[in-house]
Amino acid sequence: SSSSSSSSSSCEKFNLTKGDLLYIPRGFIHAPYTVDQPSTHLTIGIDGDFTWLDFFKGLQHTGSLPAGSDVRSYQTCLNERELNKLVPHLGLATIATTSSKSSKSSSSSMVVPSELVKQYQRILSSMDWSKCQEKLKKRPTTCASCIRKTLQLMKMLQDRAKARKAALNPWK
Repeated sequence: SSSSSSSSSSCEKFNLTKGDLLYIPRGFIHAPYTVDQPSTHLTIGIDGDFTWLDFFKGLQHTGSLPAGSDVRSYQTCLNERELNKLVPHLGLATIATTSSKSSKSSSSSMVVPSELVKQYQRILSSMDWSKCQEKLKKRPTTCASCIRKTLQLMKMLQDRAKARKAALNPWK
């Protein structure tokens, strides 16, 4: 059984015994140690997850960041914990892929619902931008086409990862 004692207002100490489990959400800083015996630490990730840092990398990859800035600019001014939070990825399922076949070539495009773009604009606007230059905040929070291109990239990456995983599944 575990017991908890608060060593300060922002730090907690847990004593775990054999069979105990402690869940620590992604992005929480922790420093586990053992008192007298070795211990095992297990980390489990869930497919399809993107952090806000990944989202800003996507903005950079699609050429959607303000001129003269890069992902490091955002890492400097936004809170690290905020950047490590997961981007809501369930909305990626609402991005429709449409195919068009012509006599010369076939291509596909992704249609991103405007409500999904607005949702991301609201979330981005709610971040703490107080340490950022105005130009860093303005583009990601107001540029709908920037968000749309980045969501399309994220959807493409998620679809590729699912296809690779399905191809490796020996149980099909």
